[in-house]
Amino acid sequence: QFRHRDGHIGWLEVNLQRVTIDGQERLLAMARDINDRKEAEEALRQAYDELEPRVEERTAELAAANAALRKSEDHFRRIIENASDIVAILDEHGTIRYQSQAMTRVLGWGVDEVVGHSAFEHFHPDDIQSAIAALRKIVTNPAEPQSAVFRFGHKDGGYRTLEALGR
Repeated sequence: QFRHRDGHIGWLEVNLQRVTIDGQERLLAMARDINDRKEAEEALRQAYDELEPRVEERTAELAAANAALRKSEDHFRRIIENASDIVAILDEHGTIRYQSQAMTRVLGWGVDEVVGHSAFEHFHPDDIQSAIAALRKIVTNPAEPQSAVFRFGHKDGGYRTLEALGR
């Protein structure tokens, strides 16, 4: 830092180097005004100082929201897993993406035996087209619930008649 003749404090970057000029050792000094850089560094430091508490606060808010979401998901999962109704999530092609444990209690199939497979693999052949039509209606108009009655294969080889409501 240096004091300018008008009294304000300024910044210089000084580079000193030993050199030989006409056989005599000299000290070469090169000075550069770095006031703009120092002002930018100070502005950056202030912005960081202001932003850091906001980031910490937001991180804490997100952690609390994530904890609440996990709690809600766990609660939902406990309800679904202990319900007597079968709950399933199918994609638009009818592939089972989620299956509740009620599938095992009602139809004998383990969750791992059906997730990732087409639900239609287990439908009675006479019921597949009407079930596909219901699924198409759900995909094209997801806000409107669709119901369907169909026969679904039990693991014991027989069929059970189910009524489904889907969105």
